[in-house]
Amino acid sequence: MKHSAIVFVLLYCTWGISPIKGIPPTPMVDLEAIESQLDLGTTAAPFDDEDIQGCETEDGFVPIGKTVSKEPCKQCTCTANGDMKCNTTVCPKLNCVDFEDVEDECCPICPNGENCYTPKNVILKAGEVITESDLQCKCKFSEDNLEEPTAHCTEKIEAAAAPPDDI
Repeated sequence: MKHSAIVFVLLYCTWGISPIKGIPPTPMVDLEAIESQLDLGTTAAPFDDEDIQGCETEDGFVPIGKTVSKEPCKQCTCTANGDMKCNTTVCPKLNCVDFEDVEDECCPICPNGENCYTPKNVILKAGEVITESDLQCKCKFSEDNLEEPTAHCTEKIEAAAAPPDDI
């Protein structure tokens, strides 16, 4: 960043504050007397201020330690060496087939809770049992959450007819 050395000196002298610990502040000066002798337009010599530390990005300057985010799942922090360190959130696998993306949020949600598809593409809520043709289906979720939530279906078992009473 380019700054005007003269403006810095004027502010430094006017405020009487020492930016370095242990060094007494410069005595106050007559600012009007200095301004009358200087042209503070574009003639002041610019210099690179090495004391200001941070990261230059395409969106501007980021101070050390500040975290910025252009994407909901990507957080970038300016490090002490002037580099941006970014972390990307990996969203967990959801146990639903009707998940929704939420604006400005990183990960999708299951607005209707856990659910799955039956073989006939009917959405079945977790814990419910549905009968399709001769099959009874309920949601089955993999323990490692790597598989899509699907319905586990078995043949429907009819209650056996009661034997006739022998008289």
